[in-house]
Order: sequence, then C-alpha cells, then structure tokens
Amino acid sequence: MYKDMILKMQYHKEEILKAFVKKGYFPKDDEITARLESIDKRIALFKTYKFQPGEKLNIKELNHCLASIHKDLVFLYKILEEISIIELNKLRTYVETHMTYLEDTAKHFKDRANEEVKSTTMGTTLFFKSGNWDIDTKDNITTVDLGNLDLIQGSKIACFAEVHNATNNSISFSFDALDDDYDFKALPYNYNNSTYKVPGDLEIKKQELKLNEDVVVNGDVNIPMSDLNENNEYYIMGGKRLMMVTSKDTNYTRLYDFADVSTPFYAEENCYITFYIADGTEIEYSFNKKPIHTNFSLQNGIIKCESDMQKVFLDVEQGFVCSFKIEEGDIWASKEDGIINGDNLVYNGNVSLRDFEIREYVKRYKTRYNIKLLINSEDDISAVLNKVYIKEL
Repeated sequence: MYKDMILKMQYHKEEILKAFVKKGYFPKDDEITARLESIDKRIALFKTYKFQPGEKLNIKELNHCLASIHKDLVFLYKILEEISIIELNKLRTYVETHMTYLEDTAKHFKDRANEEVKSTTMGTTLFFKSGNWDIDTKDNITTVDLGNLDLIQGSKIACFAEVHNATNNSISFSFDALDDDYDFKALPYNYNNSTYKVPGDLEIKKQELKLNEDVVVNGDVNIPMSDLNENNEYYIMGGKRLMMVTSKDTNYTRLYDFADVSTPFYAEENCYITFYIADGTEIEYSFNKKPIHTNFSLQNGIIKCESDMQKVFLDVEQGFVCSFKIEEGDIWASKEDGIINGDNLVYNGNVSLRDFEIREYVKRYKTRYNIKLLINSEDDISAVLNKVYIKEL
C-alpha cells in the first residue's frame, strides 16, 4: 500500500467502528475487514459536491465535504512531513559523517575559483617581488633569496611563483628560521592548490560566560566585548559536560549530561548524538552495539583528537548505550562561530544553553624567516621568473 492508503484505511476503520457502536453492536474482525475491502482507498475522502441553482443549501452535507477535504489535506501533510524528516535525516547523516571530505572539497573549489581570478580575493598579501632577483645557480638548481619575512605562528599561508615553462615539481619554497624547529618547506599554490600552516600555535584567550536561569533568549545573544579584532578568530563553546541529542523522527533536540562511565547514555529512540572535545588528546568509548554512522574511525575504542575543538557525531538506533572516558580536556555540547558586530560578539546557537566559553585565537606571535625559492631548470631564471608573492589566508 501507498502511505496515503494506509492512513485512509485507519480512518475508515475508525469510522466503521463508530457506526457499529452507535447501533449498540461491537463488530468482529471479519466484519470490519469485509467493510474495508468494499472501500476504494485509492481515492480521496472528499467526493464531488453537486447542487442546482436555486436549490436550498444543505449545510450538513457541505460541512461533511469540508471536513473530508480537511482530512485529505491532513493525510497529505503527514506524508509530506514524514518524507521531509527522512530526507533531512539522510542529509544530516551524510553531512556529519563526511564533514571533513565536504570541507576539503569546498576549500578546493574555493581556492580554485580564487586562483582563476588571479588570487585577488585570497587573503592579505604579505610579500611581493617582481624583479631584482638575488640568484645563485649550481647544477641546474637555482636558489633565489627572497629576503626575510615575519610570519604569524599558527597562521595559514599560500605561496605563488610565476615561472615560465616550469614543471609542477621543479619549484619549491624553503622557510628557514633561527630555530630549526620552525623550519618548513612549501610548494607553490598555483601548481598544487595547497596551503600551509606556519609552525607554532595561535595564542588562545578564554572567557567564561553564564546566563541566569530566568533570562529568556528569543534570538541572537549579543555579548559586549572590548578590543575585538577582526583579524582574530572567535568561537563560542556552549553547554559544558552536556551532549546534544536530536530525534530522527521529530528532529527535536534535547540536552543530556555527558555520558561518562558512571552515567551511560541510553537512546530511547533513533537519534543523533553530538558533542565537542576541547583541548583533549583522545577519548575512550564503550558501546553496546555498533553505531549506524560516525564521523570517526571505530577502532581500538579510542577517538583521537585532531584539533583543539574535536567534534564527535554518532548516528544510533533505539536501545544504543554509550559511555566515554576522557583524561584531559573539557566536553561541550556545541561550537558556534563568534560574529563580530561593532563592540559585540554575536552568538546565534542553541538558546537553551546557559554556560559558555568564548575562545579568541590571537594572531600575535611571529617567527622571522629567510625565504628561498628553489627552481630546477636549465633556463636563465632571471628571464623566466616573473613574480613571487605570499598571502596570509
């Protein structure tokens, strides 16, 4: 049966029961089945309403027709809601379990688009040179000394070199610092579309924020902050030691205490579980059965933290039980980008949360590098090297 036929069958069954009960008789199953078989459940409940001009309006019949139309629409909306939730859940599962791939794909096409417009929209230019090259050549390897440049630790950069007739693997950049631990090498972005993280980490400033229980949040939360810097990155963690659990049937989200060893979480329905590990290295997990989907590899009972704000996502079915053990770091239910609006940092996440941690990633500490461009070519480099530039993203 189609979905609408099932709903109509249930409706007709109830109407048949009401009709029998009104007569003081409770029917047997075969009597109900016989009546149901005589009804065409493929057609709508509403039947054509006919009247002649000048005929007295039959209010009772008209109300019955309107009620039938209403019921038909209710059936259709129920089916539409069910289909929408199923499709939404499919999309949510795909996005959460393939987030890294999707982010990499989005980044690739964004970078490619930027490259196609000659990188004019791609970050801030830190270095640019188009002549007066300091060149040293030995055995077809030409080293171009580009001088010194200060780079922010933990920042991302892209390197560009326009060299005529150069192959993809014949050009590279060498970044040499006073401390060898900060040295790194890079390939030109316009050949391999790769960006590079400058060794070191951004300074992280943390600030706690708690909302009183009687505060009603109906929209965005504006957090007054001094010295907001558009060059820095802001994130808002919300709901310490909590998890967000979203029903797959209703799409309604509830907050639960973090499932540790002493208080495991039991899934009363098919749902999604989401939380973040902040400043952790790894977390142990224990499941009574395998989740349907996760955004991490199921092996050795351990989730490795690949960033300082590691997201954990599980797609589970009813009856799933889980617990986690974490040695260091904190657990948060959500992570949102902090949006700068004047002297305020705007939070537009879950309005049920009451405790937050604001994280500002400060681009402060710098390392001085001597930068060299290495080119493997038999050509006269001074004639084929057009320009070199480095951008901070």
